[in-house]
Amino acid sequence: MSTEYSNYEKIRFALTKDEHGYPPVESELIWGRPDGNGRYSIKSIPFFANLLAIGDVVLTKYNEHKELQYAKHESHSGHSTIRAIFRKKYKDYISSIREILNILGCQSELANVGPLLAIDIPSTVRLEVVRNLLSDDERNGLLSIEEACIWDWVAITVTCT
Repeated sequence: MSTEYSNYEKIRFALTKDEHGYPPVESELIWGRPDGNGRYSIKSIPFFANLLAIGDVVLTKYNEHKELQYAKHESHSGHSTIRAIFRKKYKDYISSIREILNILGCQSELANVGPLLAIDIPSTVRLEVVRNLLSDDERNGLLSIEEACIWDWVAITVTCT
């Protein structure tokens, strides 16, 4: 385990597959920092869990396998989560997208499947800037965008598509 995650624990999030069998896994393990009394602050970007973002505080319980398991949300951080699913493994292209996202102030993590890029958008970054960065490539068929947890501060709502 890297030093960055040495004080964190993995939390299991159960997933529900859609009619196409997506996501390709039954559950996802996500890093959380213990805040006491079963509360954890989410510290990694979810690849498949929806309505979840970095900084959210969740309540956990232990499952029958003595693993930490998500029970419910306690608070939302205001961060948004978007995923970009690339049609092919364009290594240089994906690297350049990640570099631009980093300059904008967004973190990203690349999954082994897909390739799938999970993007954390803090409340200090305008969501439209990230959408615009990816939208031309989506129209050109290079990638698909999945908005997993979107905070709309104008309407103060959270949406998931």
